[in-house]
This record gives sequence, structure tokens and C-alpha cells, in this order.
Amino acid sequence: MEKPKKYEFCKTDIKNIIFELEKADGLYANIKTLSASSRRYSINKLLTKLKSKLK
Repeated sequence: MEKPKKYEFCKTDIKNIIFELEKADGLYANIKTLSASSRRYSINKLLTKLKSKLK
């Protein structure tokens, strides 16, 4: 059986990940105050942004 590959992250990658997580945390705090339909719209918009960054 093949061992799973180890992923190496440089400091910049880790800083970017931390930044994105902190940004997501702040955005979630704002989203919690919205109505249900606005919340779904905001979450879908954020997911689209994140998915585009992964490409």
C-alpha cells in the first residue's frame, strides 16, 4: 500500500491560510446578523470566491 504524500507548507502558505481563516471568522460574525435568505446568499458568494482561489 502506498503511503500518502506529505504536504510541505512554506511560511507564506501558512500565513495565507491563517489570514483566510481569520477573514472567514470575521465574515461569519457579520453573516450571523443577517436574515436566513441573505445569509444563504452571502455564504454562497463567499464559497464561490474561495473555490475560485483554489483553481
